[in-house]
Amino acid sequence: MALKYALLLIGVVLAAGNGAGALCKRLGRPPILGQLLVGVVIANLLSLLAARGGGGVVDKLTGPEAEAMLSFLSDLGIILVLFVVGFESRVGDLAAAPLRSYLVAMIGAFLPFITGFAGYLWCARAWLPVEDDATQGFALHRAALFFGGMLAASSIGITLNTFRRTGRGETLEARFILSVAIVND
Repeated sequence: MALKYALLLIGVVLAAGNGAGALCKRLGRPPILGQLLVGVVIANLLSLLAARGGGGVVDKLTGPEAEAMLSFLSDLGIILVLFVVGFESRVGDLAAAPLRSYLVAMIGAFLPFITGFAGYLWCARAWLPVEDDATQGFALHRAALFFGGMLAASSIGITLNTFRRTGRGETLEARFILSVAIVND
């Protein structure tokens, strides 16, 4: 991918994300909500353009190299958000409600996982033509495990970033959510 297309893509993503964040802030919502929505819209728009085969600039912005670059940048962004959250946290705050934190974390991890796993298997068996082949059954269970794990994953960085930006990062609720998320993860 040429440098000019990479810079164009980064510029579009940053400008749209910051614009949506500023709009959400004016509407009294956390800026990260607008940034997430713009990310979803841009990702789906690029996928739609790639499927249609737009040619020229569209092919440069939607090719495998662009996808790899955006994936790397999103991973880097997640790492940085989690680093900032961890850097601003104090160990003493995590011990505010340890027993409740463990209980909430266990329920918050296992219930979505089990529900997602069982729900995926039920839907797949009801709507997909599944043969009794062992290889296909193994792939179905792997997909169900992935789906359950996806539902169980926490969004601690986004949650705590929202608390911090709304001025509630030092509240008891924020500390409790942080301790639950650490136990959960």
